[in-house]
Amino acid sequence: MSTSTPDTAPQHPSLAGLDPSVVAALAAAAGALERLTGNGGLLGEVRGVKEVLAQLAQSASLRQLTARTLANGASLSDSAERLLSADPAAATSAANEVRAQVDGAVRDAAQARRRERRAAKSASVDQVQLDRMRRERDSAREDRNAARRKAEYATREAADLRQQLAETTTALADAQRQAEDAARHLSGLRERHEDLTWLAGALHTTIGRLSRQREERDTTAQRLLEPLGAQLEPLQAALRTLTSAPATTRDLDLRVEMLGGVDIGGSCVLVTAGDDAVLVDCGAGPGAENGPPHLDRIGRRRLTGVVITHAHNDHAGFVPALVARHPGLGVFATPATVDLLATMWRDSAKVLARRPSPAYGNREVDRAVDALTEIGFGSTLRLGDLEIELFPAGHIVGAASVVVRAGERRVVVSGDVSTSRQATVDGFAPSSLAQAPDLLVLESTYGADLAQQPRAEAVSAFVSTAREVTDAGGVLLVPAFALGRAQEVALLCQEMLPGVPVLIDGLAREVSEVYERHLPEGRRVFGGAVRSVARGGTAEAVKTFRGGVVISTSGMLHQGPVLSWARRVLDDPRSGLAVVGYQDAESPGRRLLRLAEAGGGYFELPGRDGGDPEKVEVRASVTKFGLGAHANATQLSQIVQRLQPSGLMLVHGEERARSMLGNRLRSMGHHLLTETSW
Repeated sequence: MSTSTPDTAPQHPSLAGLDPSVVAALAAAAGALERLTGNGGLLGEVRGVKEVLAQLAQSASLRQLTARTLANGASLSDSAERLLSADPAAATSAANEVRAQVDGAVRDAAQARRRERRAAKSASVDQVQLDRMRRERDSAREDRNAARRKAEYATREAADLRQQLAETTTALADAQRQAEDAARHLSGLRERHEDLTWLAGALHTTIGRLSRQREERDTTAQRLLEPLGAQLEPLQAALRTLTSAPATTRDLDLRVEMLGGVDIGGSCVLVTAGDDAVLVDCGAGPGAENGPPHLDRIGRRRLTGVVITHAHNDHAGFVPALVARHPGLGVFATPATVDLLATMWRDSAKVLARRPSPAYGNREVDRAVDALTEIGFGSTLRLGDLEIELFPAGHIVGAASVVVRAGERRVVVSGDVSTSRQATVDGFAPSSLAQAPDLLVLESTYGADLAQQPRAEAVSAFVSTAREVTDAGGVLLVPAFALGRAQEVALLCQEMLPGVPVLIDGLAREVSEVYERHLPEGRRVFGGAVRSVARGGTAEAVKTFRGGVVISTSGMLHQGPVLSWARRVLDDPRSGLAVVGYQDAESPGRRLLRLAEAGGGYFELPGRDGGDPEKVEVRASVTKFGLGAHANATQLSQIVQRLQPSGLMLVHGEERARSMLGNRLRSMGHHLLTETSW
């Protein structure tokens, strides 16, 4: 147990701007909680401050105890009195106000740190560019001097060749004169000798001599001309060098290779132009222990940066390991994605720490966070000969599609896309630069689904099921991805089920706190009937929660607190489980859906902390709702028709989905690549 007292316990900097009476009340409440639970140091971090506020809002006894503790002190401000009020509504309102002040202080501090990092990185980038220009200048000078030396050598060689050419010309002239002399001699013989026999003999002798002379002439000419051709070649090359200025040239032929993510998981696209290479995404497989399967194909290429489409682990989960392998590598993403990545990476590091050989740890996460740089939608980022532009992809907050351009050639990497407007983000919105690209690398998650349930119908069906389950006193469990689905479902419940209690558990709790900072004005995940399960409070909540909705991670039932909730919910006929996102073919979530479609039975839940699986009888309703954040086959086809790419590469989908979508697009006249490189 911590030995800190309320007066001496460390306090988070975000408390510095609060009303001193409110800070005193929080310190007294934290001290009371420490004595009751043994959990000390709560005010040393933002999560602890929010936990104290939540407990004050929920517990009248804690408010009374805190008020008594402060009774002998100075008078309290109005905010502190409302925070400790016996009226639950007043206490909740005051707690929300304090939480908003803390969030504002945290947000301001984060923005200040990002501004400092951007300033430092800008100076570093300028120095790198200056050093690069100096190296290119020195290289150009060396090329110029080498060209001069070659020109001088070529001039000497040219003089020697001219001399040899003159000698050859003289030899040819001599041979020609000898031939003419032989002809004149033959003519004289004809005039002087009438005897045919003698003439025949004379002719034979003369012709033989003439033939030998001609052969000698040809041999001499060939001997003199043979080295001439070989010697003219370096002369011509040297003269070309002499007449053209030395310059550094680059191959702007844009090339693309999939290093991972043809199937779902480990997404990674290598884009190269000349000496410059950029990665779009560097994701992990389930559990984050494995990176892109062909990452070693980078070889000795010099990476100039990695661009992240969004913060899901299958697109960004292996970046800390990549940065560790390539020191100084820049990582670029939208502001919302930059804000979310630190939380996602730290959770992955916590999971990996339980493995024998973790791919990375907290030290690598810190380096990756330091390497992050924000790039807004529509801004242009230049990395060597490559230009990068991001535009909204839908899917989740901050998600982007990427345009990579080299010269006149362009590649569009879609990332994960959604054309439907959601509670937290609008749909796919391509820029003018994305039109008519040379290649479109397109996701195909739902490529086999020609007509998903319309979103409005899916929302209506979900709300109806939630009311039916909660009215019966049951719990509707929603396994959800911590980033995206959890927040969408929470906001949906706020709007459509205002009187129904909603709990958010697991990593979704921490992610939602960050997510709120990037929602449209006036939207909040927490508030009303939506609240979080305190850290370490899952077991107690599972025992006591009745008649409400629980949103918990992980979304495919692999791990996390959702397993504790599933053990409670699945064998309760009053309760239900709602599948609202994508499920891998071999995931526990997909197996549960198949079991429900077959009429039910016993389901094998993954064991706690990697232990033995546990069989549970499925008596609860298990239903799938079309609330996913990926475009279906019809919507993907519309994207292709809209962009009109010259070539298509389908990725991020099971083989059946890629095949069905590919056949559909071919029938529409589009050219699909069958290889994973271009």
